[in-house]
Amino acid sequence: AGSWRTERGFQPGPRSWRLRFDNVSETQEPQFPQGINVRAFNDMEHDPGIWANLILNTFGEAASAAGIIAQLSEPGVRRDGYFFAVDEARHREVGTSRARVDVVGGEEIGYIGTVGVLPPYRGRGIAGALLGQTLKYLAGRGMSSATLFVENSNTAARSLYEKLGWRYVYLTNHYVKAISRQK
Repeated sequence: AGSWRTERGFQPGPRSWRLRFDNVSETQEPQFPQGINVRAFNDMEHDPGIWANLILNTFGEAASAAGIIAQLSEPGVRRDGYFFAVDEARHREVGTSRARVDVVGGEEIGYIGTVGVLPPYRGRGIAGALLGQTLKYLAGRGMSSATLFVENSNTAARSLYEKLGWRYVYLTNHYVKAISRQK
């Protein structure tokens, strides 16, 4: 006998942890490795395409400039909360991190997503610095706490978040269903 979800065409997807970080205002200044700097998302002509390309090459997920532009219009999102890590010598964006402000139970809380670094640049402290930059941004917006989701199987990211003081809140199962558009 199948479950209610699978009987309706939903298949189990990735399991993800929700993590929380309190005392956002006490976050230390981010320390990017030598030769890597940070810049905010500021060029609406080029940055959406750069961001989408990084999503594909960092996470292996399809993304489009139009989808990124649509994401920027969601509640609680501002483009100055989207950050690129930049390899200054190569003039190349190599990582991403973004923030938004959510309202949960009447409380404003920061949300961090899309923390990722291109494979050749991993293990150099860039993701941690991007995370710190994003927390600094949220502190500037008056947030005292932030949350994020990380896939259970992403042990490298989970290890980083644990090392930086994030705490586990709950594990959730995601389900996916293919839908077709009728023409």
